[in-house]
Amino acid sequence: MSFKTQIHCATTVMSRCQVYSNKKTHAGRHAGTTEAYHLRLDVNHVLHLGRWKTGQMQAFYAPMIPITGAFYMAHFNKIDEPYFIERDLVTPPLALQRLIFPWIEDNFKTDMPQKTQSWIKECDQEMEGLDPNVCTAEDLHSIPPRESAATVGTSRIYDTVLVNRIAFLKLLVRMRRVILQDAVLYMRTDEAGRSLTNNLLASLDVFKNPMFIKFQADLIRAMDEYSKRPDLIEPHVLVNRDTVVQGFNSLNSGLNSLNSGLNSLNSGLNSLNSGLNSLIGRISRIEQQQDKVIRGISAQINRMMQQQEELSKERQAQSQLSAMNDTFNLELHQLMARSPQVFLQNQQSSSQSPQWPRPRPQSSPQPSVLSQSAEQQSEVPQGDDRSKGYIMLPDTCLTVQQAWDEFYGPVKVAILQDKAWPFTPARRKAYRRRHQLIELIRREAKRRDQRIDEFVKALSEASKGRTMNSLRLEMEAKEKGVTKEGDQEENTQAQSS
Repeated sequence: MSFKTQIHCATTVMSRCQVYSNKKTHAGRHAGTTEAYHLRLDVNHVLHLGRWKTGQMQAFYAPMIPITGAFYMAHFNKIDEPYFIERDLVTPPLALQRLIFPWIEDNFKTDMPQKTQSWIKECDQEMEGLDPNVCTAEDLHSIPPRESAATVGTSRIYDTVLVNRIAFLKLLVRMRRVILQDAVLYMRTDEAGRSLTNNLLASLDVFKNPMFIKFQADLIRAMDEYSKRPDLIEPHVLVNRDTVVQGFNSLNSGLNSLNSGLNSLNSGLNSLNSGLNSLIGRISRIEQQQDKVIRGISAQINRMMQQQEELSKERQAQSQLSAMNDTFNLELHQLMARSPQVFLQNQQSSSQSPQWPRPRPQSSPQPSVLSQSAEQQSEVPQGDDRSKGYIMLPDTCLTVQQAWDEFYGPVKVAILQDKAWPFTPARRKAYRRRHQLIELIRREAKRRDQRIDEFVKALSEASKGRTMNSLRLEMEAKEKGVTKEGDQEENTQAQSS
């Protein structure tokens, strides 16, 4: 075969396989050398196959990774010897694996959004353990061959970058399973309660997730059962040397890409750190404002509760007083209905009269006239108001106690029964004087800080033989004098200040 024919055939075959290389005729030499090393041929046999006489084979075509030595160091002394690891007994759920490097599925949304769904499917297949040597047209890196020779250089650069990118991402997808399985062993405690975990591993949210906790329990249980009965589970993973070699090569390129990615990640983390510091400052200020608002609301609620308790106490007192007044009015009306004339005589003759508190307005039976007999009422001409309703007792025959009891007794009842009472100017004048006397007594008792019933009783004993009108004028004059003296004292204090 001539060199022209050889290079034409090699170029055509490599283009069909989407492989682009400047050393087309020597491409098979590198692959052949790698295959010979996989078969564990002696170095002399490899040199004989390639007809090498110098050290070019070791310098340019021999694999950089010591494959044979790595197999023997891992205690694999036979070709295709079964390989089994206990931590691979349980496969982590796909949802749990996606929590490790969660950004991988979204890596192509920016530059290749049309391939996002197929890339997510490829990631799921990788997590399920698909053979990496199987490639279909649905794979992201499966690109139709380009027929134009003008675009070969550009396409070669693009395809090389894309394939390296996909290989590195798939390596990280495969590492999800390994990281989760290793984390179970690191976090597992021995009989003394010790583990290999550190604070960083224990602080990550993915290892606190309920899915990981369940996976951890299932894997530990499966490993314990296998340690008791290893014959129950057969080894199901075989070591393929080609796969291992390809994995080492991909790992080498992936580590280089990872190094550059870590540098960019470091700069991103620095900017994120500054942003987090500013966010923490904002959150602290917001929390301080919330604390102030909460303290203000708590103080308002406490004041409202105190006011509500005081209002409840006032309502209870009002309800008790209302019940007492209702009971008193009922007894009073019953007593006046039975014998109003006897009631009046007892008021005039008794030296210790009952205390009459203020009754509440309510409808009551019509009381009888206390100062006239039934025969006298029949002789009064119709239309004459001089003898209509209750007639107040004169001031000359009353004590202070009797005047107080009459004002809050029959007089109050007469006003409630008929708003037009006392009908005549004379009786209105008498009622006005009596009302003034009652108010003077109330104010004087309040000024002395004395109970009203005790003050009325003491005043009744001190004013025996006096008329109510004279007593009223005297108390009114005293009150005016006290008020005038108080005003003078206030004026003096104001001038001095």
